[in-house]
Amino acid sequence: MKGLLKEISKKVEIELLKPAEKRAVLKVEEKLGVIFPDDYKEFLLFSNGFPSTDYTEPTFLSVEEITI
Repeated sequence: MKGLLKEISKKVEIELLKPAEKRAVLKVEEKLGVIFPDDYKEFLLFSNGFPSTDYTEPTFLSVEEITI
């Protein structure tokens, strides 16, 4: 997954964010009472969120921005 995200970010000129800390991911899972899918956790540990480049693309919140 890391390789794919790096390749995509180069092709569309998107700046990836710093990785989330594992304990921050665990903390938000506990706060929400959920367990994130492994691929989503892997994504957060690679890039803590993903900003949209325009109004048609999704935005993925950082673990600090995820709330109930």
